[in-house]
Amino acid sequence: MPVSHLTVAPLPMPKELEAPAVAVDPNAIAPFQDELPVPPAMHLDERRGHPVCEVVLSNKLVQVHRALGRATPVWSYDIWDNKAKRWLAEDCYLGPTLVVRRGQRVTVVYENGLCWYLPVTAVQVELTGLPQPGAADPLAANAPGRANARVIPGTDQLYAWAVTHLHGGRSGAMYDGWTENAMLPPRTETETDAKGRKHEVEMPGKTQASVYENEQRATMLWYHDHGMGVTRFNVMAGLAGAYLIRDPREEKALARRGIHLPAAPCDVPLVIQDRNLDAADDGRLNGRLLHKSTSATAEFFGPYTLVNGVIWPKMSVQRRRYRLRLLNGSNARTYCLKLVTDDGAGKATEVPLDQLVRQIGGDGGLLAQPVTLPKGTPVPVPADGKPIPTTDGLILGSAERADLYVDFGKLGDDVKSVILVNTAFAPFHQFTVQHPDPNPDPTQVETDPTTGKPVPAVAAGRAVPGMRLPYPWVMRFDLGARPDSDPATDLISPPAGQDLKLVADPGPTSHQDLPGAPDPHGHRLVALVENPPGMLMMYELAETTVGQAGQFTPLAEGGLITVQDVDDQGKAVFKTYAPGAHGQFTPVGSGGPIAIQDVDEQGKPVTTTYAPVATRFEDRVAFFAPYGRWENWKILNLTGDTHPFHIHLVQFRILERRLFDVSGFDTATGATPPEKPVAFRNALGPVDDNEKGWKDTARVNPGEMLSLALRCDGFTGRYMYHCHILEHEDHDMMRLFVAAPGPVMKLMDSPMLDGTSGMGGMTGGPAIVSGTRPSTAPDTKAAEDESASAAKLSVTSSTVVLRTLEEIPLEGGKDVFSRSRVGLSYEEGMMPLAPADASEAPGLTYTVFVVNTSDYPIVGKWVGPTGQKPQEGQWKKLDPRIDPRTCKASCDECRQAGPRHIVHQFARTDDPFDLYLLVCLGPKDYRPYKCYKSIEPKKLQEDPWICAQNDPKFVVWGPCE
Repeated sequence: MPVSHLTVAPLPMPKELEAPAVAVDPNAIAPFQDELPVPPAMHLDERRGHPVCEVVLSNKLVQVHRALGRATPVWSYDIWDNKAKRWLAEDCYLGPTLVVRRGQRVTVVYENGLCWYLPVTAVQVELTGLPQPGAADPLAANAPGRANARVIPGTDQLYAWAVTHLHGGRSGAMYDGWTENAMLPPRTETETDAKGRKHEVEMPGKTQASVYENEQRATMLWYHDHGMGVTRFNVMAGLAGAYLIRDPREEKALARRGIHLPAAPCDVPLVIQDRNLDAADDGRLNGRLLHKSTSATAEFFGPYTLVNGVIWPKMSVQRRRYRLRLLNGSNARTYCLKLVTDDGAGKATEVPLDQLVRQIGGDGGLLAQPVTLPKGTPVPVPADGKPIPTTDGLILGSAERADLYVDFGKLGDDVKSVILVNTAFAPFHQFTVQHPDPNPDPTQVETDPTTGKPVPAVAAGRAVPGMRLPYPWVMRFDLGARPDSDPATDLISPPAGQDLKLVADPGPTSHQDLPGAPDPHGHRLVALVENPPGMLMMYELAETTVGQAGQFTPLAEGGLITVQDVDDQGKAVFKTYAPGAHGQFTPVGSGGPIAIQDVDEQGKPVTTTYAPVATRFEDRVAFFAPYGRWENWKILNLTGDTHPFHIHLVQFRILERRLFDVSGFDTATGATPPEKPVAFRNALGPVDDNEKGWKDTARVNPGEMLSLALRCDGFTGRYMYHCHILEHEDHDMMRLFVAAPGPVMKLMDSPMLDGTSGMGGMTGGPAIVSGTRPSTAPDTKAAEDESASAAKLSVTSSTVVLRTLEEIPLEGGKDVFSRSRVGLSYEEGMMPLAPADASEAPGLTYTVFVVNTSDYPIVGKWVGPTGQKPQEGQWKKLDPRIDPRTCKASCDECRQAGPRHIVHQFARTDDPFDLYLLVCLGPKDYRPYKCYKSIEPKKLQEDPWICAQNDPKFVVWGPCE
């Protein structure tokens, strides 16, 4: 009997929550018009036993600015107050603050009650050129309204698919909010029967029950959505809230030493988020949230800064001590925060932060003692002459928190208010309005796109629209009366003899603090990479070796599998499948090799070559962390922007920031050439005092290797780590790791791709295989032996493997990769390719290690008879000017001319069988560049080449005369 698919539709919006029609002049969105709201708190810490809290994902209609009124629809969190018979936070953009005690087990049941579609208009602006100099809004991100942007397909039909993660929480894996374990909303499901009748069923929203042990230090965490591929939209829609862990024992210990920190109502969470607003065609705001990004910058940067859900609010404070718990809840924006006064005429005067501010805590709880914030102390210039950007102010990347002690009583009576301002450029690469790019080479200095000139230094509180800082304001503090007394301890000018130690802090501070022999700590290396089309990835790297020319041959995991079936007419049909994701062969790694030059303990340069073992979220697990063992994670940033790096489950310590020259890394190939590795600059970047506590998110600046010490304990299972720029997280800058007991890991029948040893049940070789080509003409027998050796590595294990197969589209009409033409060899796990007509090249065979070339090529191997040149005429259509010994410059020019077409050179020897590799990365998109300019696509088919122009998943091979 015929069946039909289900049609799913969310429930309609309740009438009382439909947004009213508003049309507001953008000039009416003035700063400091609304009082700062403080989200109401749900005090689970006051309950005994194991409390259960039901949090509902709810539609709300909120006011983000008084000029708009209650006209902004959002998705948010809320709690039903059964005693008061009302919702606890029905007027708040954010969810209520959940307050718990350290060690108190609570269950939070999240129920998806969201109706209708995404309440955020999501658009992308295609930039066609630089804005006009002097334009009021030079960049699309600076202005409200969608202008000529196109709506991102599918977002207008996006119903609420959501899962909640407790960020910074030491949570069990099943309760951590795994990105793909999301909940469906209440909905109507429609099915059509065989007679065409529709049957509708209304389904309730699903629930997620998370048990939080809260066995961690007192601090402010936050809970937010983590839905796969839609986190950026769901969080912008309002799915976020603060989570506060209190520790009565810690508070008593502080009191015994005479330290009393500010308490409620002077203990205030401040959640900072940048947002944008949609507008009608006439430019008037309609109150709806707008996610507007550009094709050049995938990240979202909005012109309006919200604090606790309100644009540029004001907060009335007494001249006393406050505890301000700051969270950067923005999608992508990094903040560098300063305080200024305003004379009323628009002139801002900076207030030194050390006059009234100390940072007392970070992501993972209190610091060992109060510290002053960075104040622009110059860093010595390294020997290479390239200055290191200075840190001046409180810098918070996305998801970072800062626990601040602020004594407004230190300000004079003549100061009536102070304004918190942002000075950071966006995207952030360590530059601010006060400290723009210090590069001594004027041709390399960052320029303002509105003028085409270097960005000048200006005072804090000034806007720099060209660097996506159209408005510097965050919020204003209005100073009131000075109280007769203040129960909080003076941490700015403490009494003589006052012990300012806050907590015992025994964590590691250097690599030497980690366990050594005979039971040493583990190591991980992750590279942050951006390829030319803008895809951001995390390369998990493992040490490998390379051949004389730097070629790297990974071991492909299985070969093509052809299945014969019959179609509806009973005719034979052949379909070819490949193991792995997206219909491609799954290599051990994609991209690379990457050579990194560092120094050993004696300061001598040492170059190590690494290969990616995983690059995408869908790739297999490569990092298995033994439970309870210390590890040193190193994060190398090969991109041009700063990335906030977040690891689930753990709190870590920053050990150091090593600075590297990354100019040798080729984004087009995802590799470094042998002659130019990523090289240590013999310099360290600063680790500021306020970064030296426990953290779960840390900034990795461009050209920096961030070294972290961490230990997986408390729980085991599968967790994630990722960049916390939500647009990056949604676009493949997220990977997974598994924490497991050491004895269990020794019995696992799965190879550890990161080089972890001690795996039981394995008879095969290492997971990383290096390819080496001899400098003399290849010997067919030796090549066959090498192929057999490679095959042995892939098939001799007794492990039974279940692989997912996806169909590979073949070239229409020619069936280039069918079994009869290819001659599949399942035993070798490789794909031998023959010319289209074997008579054209008698005795010649081609062998390709098939890998994923949809992003970057990996070198394979050509096998031919020893010492025999091709017959006259077989290769004549190749450009005779190509010389394997002299073509290096031309290859570089090819890479620069077109990153989608990459020419790879083998070892440069006198051997006439030295090869070049040409990769077609787009359907029918072959355009030869300088060193191949005489080759036409049709001629490639006439020669014994195989060019899968309709299928970018396969490489193209051919020898040169």
